Amino acid sequence: MELDAVDVRIVDHFIRERLRERVTVDVPASGKVERTFAFKAGDSKDYRIHIELREGRTGDSLMRHLLTDVTIGMRPTIVLSGDWEMLLPGNDALTFPPEGNWERVQIPMRNYGGWRAKNHRAWFRKRFAIPKAFAGRHIIVRFEAVAHHAVVYVNGKRIGEHLGGFEPFEFDITHVAKVGAENELLVGVTDWLAGLVDGVKPPDDPEKLPNHCMLTPYGTRPHARRGIWDDVFLFVRDAVYIADVFVMPSVREGALAIAMALRNETDGNVRITVTNEVWDGDKRVLTFPKRTVRLRANDATEIRLVRVWRNPHLWFPFDPHLYRLRTRIEVNGRTVDEINTRFGFREFWIDGINYRLNGRIFKLRGLGCPPIGAGRDEIRKYFVERLSANFTLVRFHMMPRAKHYYEIADEVGMCVKDES
Repeated sequence: MELDAVDVRIVDHFIRERLRERVTVDVPASGKVERTFAFKAGDSKDYRIHIELREGRTGDSLMRHLLTDVTIGMRPTIVLSGDWEMLLPGNDALTFPPEGNWERVQIPMRNYGGWRAKNHRAWFRKRFAIPKAFAGRHIIVRFEAVAHHAVVYVNGKRIGEHLGGFEPFEFDITHVAKVGAENELLVGVTDWLAGLVDGVKPPDDPEKLPNHCMLTPYGTRPHARRGIWDDVFLFVRDAVYIADVFVMPSVREGALAIAMALRNETDGNVRITVTNEVWDGDKRVLTFPKRTVRLRANDATEIRLVRVWRNPHLWFPFDPHLYRLRTRIEVNGRTVDEINTRFGFREFWIDGINYRLNGRIFKLRGLGCPPIGAGRDEIRKYFVERLSANFTLVRFHMMPRAKHYYEIADEVGMCVKDES
């Protein structure tokens, strides 16, 4: 059977097209054909692969996400998600160094990922190489979420700990990292027990906790999340860097506001030049005036910028258009950091008895509780099916979801009522 056409299109996280190719394929009866498509990766670690098959008037389509390392740009990144090892200690104690029988597990964990309810503590291990190109820069390990308490070791050295099951955290591991060699990352995780005030006896039913006993939020069900349940990355940056960017579009004011956090972890004062540009695919559509900031040694600052923008392409569920804000900082004429922030230009508000999205009356046709622990392809399918059934909103029941839920909702046009 000869297919009229196989169309392959690859776009990155920032909606920049990386490949568009059409081929004709002859598929033998009851057989299969494999084809390789090469594309030049950029400064994005997340790609979408779109495939359309056409035979006469019929056809089929497929979309898959690809999460991969970033080898160019100011922040090369290694994806540490994937194959890990897990150890459930026999005495349910995080004794270092961990000893016992390790078993393979996939990170991010889907639901409990093999962690049995009777165990409240577990070890996770990942071995990985750090490229020689990372030498001379700050090496950072970042966890998007671990429930609920994590103690992190790198190459046998304790790096730090974090309490809280839903927010990202990171550690600078430059002082213990082995560049050009294998490294070992160990994470000792305690579930909801870690968030109890000292002296509180854990109840048999974790949904019936006594009042005033929690140090950290759990969500509706403390035991519904445990382990490393979102992605893990390793990346590098300079000692002067962009700590955060927050984009605030306003339809009513016809303006785009940016809040930025900058850090200087050197022992000297620096003069930073900040540049911000908005891109639509590969086209620059808005430029902010440059801003110069003086930052003292080992200090941080926040700045806010506002730019009038009268005619942006607005984000709607039926037209989920996304822009990219490119933020760059320079010291002494040298670029030291650059990050991209994706956003839709939209504003939601309440007007009397009506909800408004970008000024239009907006009906919230919602439903609740999308699956917990779904991968990128699965949650995209879930959102698209609900949109086709005329829903416009989902509510994340019990707790926040993984970062990619929100990113994919942005891409397909699904509104989200988040669980705080």
